[in-house]
Amino acid sequence: MPNQAAYFSLQASYVGPDGDNVVMPAKLVTVNYAAQNHGTIDIPDATASATTYNVPFGLVNVDATGGMVFNNSGQPLEVKINGAAAASQTIPNGGMFCWANPVSAGSTPILSISLRTTALQVGAGTVTYHIFGDPV
Repeated sequence: MPNQAAYFSLQASYVGPDGDNVVMPAKLVTVNYAAQNHGTIDIPDATASATTYNVPFGLVNVDATGGMVFNNSGQPLEVKINGAAAASQTIPNGGMFCWANPVSAGSTPILSISLRTTALQVGAGTVTYHIFGDPV
């Protein structure tokens, strides 16, 4: 498949350092992709702490140039990229991990993401993901 384009837009609104003016920076990044995968990971009630879930990349297997992972689990989730031994960050409940690269990363592509629960799951939760990559 020829390259397609996904558009990642970030807009923020906050009171600036002067305390008077509202600042509204925005950025649009075009992410090229030939493969994509979207879905939801269910985290069942009573899932044990330290349970790992792999975000399915589907046909994206060379470089994930862009993606969004939304945490609606009810608890913080640790993020490990490319099978790292330690978590690089934690996504709080209601939070999002997002990246957008206009070209392939080169020597350090994102090839996998795993999420690990940090507590006993209370009630059912979900993680929603959108992955784009493998531009040609």
